[in-house]
Amino acid sequence: MSSLNRVLLVVLLLTIFVSGSLTLAQGEDSVELETEIVGTVEVIEDDMIVVGGFVVAPSGAFNPSTLNVGDTVRIIGIMLNDGTIQATGFEQVLDGDDDGVTDDSDNCPTVANPEQEDSDEDGIGDACDPDLLDTDMDGVVDSEDNCPTVANPEQEDSDEDGIGDACDTNSESYQCVGVVIHPVGSAIASEYGIDYETVMGWHCAGFGFGEIMLALNLAAGNDAVTPEDLFNMRADGMGWGQLKQEYEAGGEGIMLGRRQGRPDNPGNTGDNPGRGRPDNPGNSGDNPGQGRPNNPGNGGGNPGGGPPDNPGNSGGRGRGNG
Repeated sequence: MSSLNRVLLVVLLLTIFVSGSLTLAQGEDSVELETEIVGTVEVIEDDMIVVGGFVVAPSGAFNPSTLNVGDTVRIIGIMLNDGTIQATGFEQVLDGDDDGVTDDSDNCPTVANPEQEDSDEDGIGDACDPDLLDTDMDGVVDSEDNCPTVANPEQEDSDEDGIGDACDTNSESYQCVGVVIHPVGSAIASEYGIDYETVMGWHCAGFGFGEIMLALNLAAGNDAVTPEDLFNMRADGMGWGQLKQEYEAGGEGIMLGRRQGRPDNPGNTGDNPGRGRPDNPGNSGDNPGQGRPNNPGNGGGNPGGGPPDNPGNSGGRGRGNG
């Protein structure tokens, strides 16, 4: 092959594989090409090292024993007539995300983005640009989110330290319960439409979640009392039983306390009412008896017992003769 043909072949190869500036030097009997390549180490043997498809002669520029197959390296050297690159300089480069773009040139070195898209042209690739990402999917992009990895669309920051309550380990709720967001406290806040910090404030003051729900239920629809009033009265020594008798409101919520009575059975009236059942309002009188469905009981002073369909006797006891 003539020298000219060898030069054309080398230039063609470099067009495909080589990056960097090229300097052509021609002697009387040889053509040498100064070049630079960045590639993956493919072969390491005693008599041959291949990087990016090129055979490389270390020539003292680097120690082959420091290389491993798969390493990405930059080789600066002279392209000899036989296509071998005689190394004059060497650098091991990194491609942390394995996207084919070395870290020193990658606009997202830790996130694979081989196409290097950069929509806002700020030098940060779309794949890792906080101006475009919303990691926690809460509607606030990471660059503006005070808790970019924990959903907190309202961006609450009670202590105004720049870290949202949802992920602030210095927040009152975290110090109290040892978690960033307590699932029960969060559920109560959502169910009753109040701030999570308010719920956790009560909890951290010593009230259990059950007590908190009871107070919210009692105060629901009752203008005479608030949950804070109930907590204060409880702290002053009143029992929840007393508070329920005084302020039972019938609010609906999570795990509601049971109320007296059953559906369609408002209870009994009189001095000593008996227990009633559905469709059986009970008995009325000074000493009413127990009633059953479709059997309102006895209405006399000393009624006798009778089987079903026999409401009993209204006078003294006696037996009939057959």
